[in-house]
Amino acid sequence: MVSNYDIVYIFMWVTPYGSTFFERAVRSLSKVLVYDFDDSIHIEQNKKTSLFLKIFKSNKKSNYLIENSDHVIISSPFHAEYCSNLNYLNKCTYIPCSLNTGRFTIKEKKVTREKIVIGWTGTFSSKVYLDTLREVFIELSKRYDYVLKVIGNFDYELNGVNLEVIEWKKKTEIADLHTFDIGVYPLIKDQWALGKGALKAMQYMAIGIPTVATNYGTNPQVIDNNENGILVDSSKEWLEKLEYLILNPNERERIGINARKKIVNYYSVKSLGHLYLEVFRESNNEPV
Repeated sequence: MVSNYDIVYIFMWVTPYGSTFFERAVRSLSKVLVYDFDDSIHIEQNKKTSLFLKIFKSNKKSNYLIENSDHVIISSPFHAEYCSNLNYLNKCTYIPCSLNTGRFTIKEKKVTREKIVIGWTGTFSSKVYLDTLREVFIELSKRYDYVLKVIGNFDYELNGVNLEVIEWKKKTEIADLHTFDIGVYPLIKDQWALGKGALKAMQYMAIGIPTVATNYGTNPQVIDNNENGILVDSSKEWLEKLEYLILNPNERERIGINARKKIVNYYSVKSLGHLYLEVFRESNNEPV
C-alpha cells in the first residue's frame, strides 16, 4: 500500500495514458511524494499528433505532479524556473542524467582496420532528429566508404548510404554500441529539445567513443568541445567534423578516452547518487 511508505518516488508518470486519476490517487495516499521526469513532457509538442494522443496523453499528468509533489527532480536545468514556480513548495532540483558505467563499459580497441562505423541510437519518437542529418550522410558517403548504423525500434532507409539497421534489445545494447566508432547526437533547436538530458550522448561517451552533437540544450554542459566530444551548429560543421574524425584515428581515441573519464567522474550513478539521497532526506525532514 502506498501509504505504508515514508517516501513515494515517481518517474515520468503513474500511468502513461488517461486522466490524472491515478496520479491524484497516489498523491492523496503518499506521505511524501518525489517526482522525477525527463524530456519536456510538461509542454505540448510542436508537431501533429493523433486525436487519441491529444486526449489521452497530454501534459496534464506531468503538470499535476510538478505542482503537487513535495519535491521535483529535473534532468535539464532549462526547466528549473518553470517547475520551481509551479510547485506548491517551490522545490525543484536539477540532477543530470546518469549512467551505470559498470554496464556501459569502454569499447575495446581493435587492431584490424575496418570500415568506420558512424552510429545513432534512439526510438521512433526521436527519429526526427536523425532525419536532420540525411543530406550530411549522403554527402559523406560520396567521399568515404563508411557504415551508418542505426539502433532503434523502427525501419529506416537512406539511399546512397551504406546503412545497417539494428533492433534495439537490452541484452545486446552494449555490444551493439561497441560496434560504433563515432556517435552522433543531433537535435532540433526548439523548446522540446531543451528538456533533453543528453543521455544518448552520454552513452557514446561512456563507451569511450567520440560524440558529435548539436551545440544546444544540455549538450554544451556535458561535452567540452574538442576535448571529450565535438559540438556543431550547422550541416556544414556536421560534415566537416565527421570527416575530421574519419581521417584522424588518434583524435578519435583521444576524445573517446577523455569522454569516458568525464562520464565516470561527473555523470555516473556513483558520482550522482548522493544527490538523490539528499533530495529524499530533505523531503522527509531528515538531516542532509
